[in-house]
Amino acid sequence: MEIYKVTPLPYECSQNYVYRTLRQNIVSLWLEPGAGISETELTAAFGLSRSPVRGALSRLREEGLVVIEPQRRTIVSKIDREYTIQASFTRNLIETELICEIIEAGKETELCTRLMDILDSVEKNIGSSSYDDADKFYGLLSKDIQFHSAIYLVSNRNKLLECLRLPYLHYNRFQSLHLRSQIEENSFIPHHMKLVDIIKRRDIESLLLRKNDNIKHVKSVMERSVAAHPEFFI
Repeated sequence: MEIYKVTPLPYECSQNYVYRTLRQNIVSLWLEPGAGISETELTAAFGLSRSPVRGALSRLREEGLVVIEPQRRTIVSKIDREYTIQASFTRNLIETELICEIIEAGKETELCTRLMDILDSVEKNIGSSSYDDADKFYGLLSKDIQFHSAIYLVSNRNKLLECLRLPYLHYNRFQSLHLRSQIEENSFIPHHMKLVDIIKRRDIESLLLRKNDNIKHVKSVMERSVAAHPEFFI
């Protein structure tokens, strides 16, 4: 079992570090759905006792990211297709409404500035990534999450974002598959720039059309993903 270790945060306890590392490995699909997780290997890899490792796995189980079968095995949970589609549907509807509110409040310039800063950071710090490079791939996924989170922050709906953290966490596992195709096509920045352009132009009509297109697109991508990786899904 190969684990990509993230950088520890200042004063971070062992359990939080193991939890955060495993969660990022699972969300980015570095640990693929259905993969086995060895508690013994984890304790050796992190140089820790079993207690913080078990605590981290317990938290991941509560979030539905791992399945623990007592006395048998622990595996990365598979991606729930219906749950993911509904999470995407929710995100599309909410973010479209929030962007409309931002435009009506005259705060579109603030939002566009934040979004462009994130995209500029992608070009400067990540460049042409590869999903075989765990560090750069998770960096790209993190920028995608930051991009969408900015919509909630500018609209002062950060508590709403926290309420939706769990379904969005599961949606981001599916998004990791989609990011692989965007990396291959070099389409990450152009795809996100389309939304920035719509916001700059205060084009509500195009925004609503985009919402409907995105809902259809997610279903289409889901069908292709299931066909390509049936072992990842339930």
